[in-house]
Amino acid sequence: MFSLTLPPPGIAVLLFALVLGAAAYDIPYRRIPNWLTATGVLAGIGMNTFLYQGWPGCASRSPG
Repeated sequence: MFSLTLPPPGIAVLLFALVLGAAAYDIPYRRIPNWLTATGVLAGIGMNTFLYQGWPGCASRSPG
């Protein structure tokens, strides 16, 4: 069973920056570019791999 926990403060800051960048781009252009979305997905997979002990951590977090 997965438990929900808050991310470490550094990760929360990076997530906030990504969301803020997406919002700043979305307001004037009414779209979020694919490069920004892909960057967020790859960063999330990389952070889960690093924070949760390598490949098993990445594989256990990828279904969500």
